Amino acid sequence: MAINFRGLHLEVEGWLVQFLPATSDLEIEAVQEAIEVPYGSTSARVMRAEYIIAIKLQVGRARDLFHIQMLLQQAKIDHDYLQSVLERYSLKEKWQAFIGEANRP
Repeated sequence: MAINFRGLHLEVEGWLVQFLPATSDLEIEAVQEAIEVPYGSTSARVMRAEYIIAIKLQVGRARDLFHIQMLLQQAKIDHDYLQSVLERYSLKEKWQAFIGEANRP
């Protein structure tokens, strides 16, 4: 397996991977609830898209909001699960503002 450093990322067999410490309750829960995904002859634990959306919403930079839009278009999202995460971390108001902004012409 080829692993190389590329800026802030590790390149693992062509995939750029970034490792970040879990510092908030939301991030810690995201790590604890990560799902196991098969990868070749092994597997990796990966954060659910719903947590990535919640974390990016919490940070709220323009690029984070853009990433949320991409995830909503490209990933399979469990909207009930997402709503429960948003509720637990008091992000429902931010979510409504994001959705309202995203639906403007």
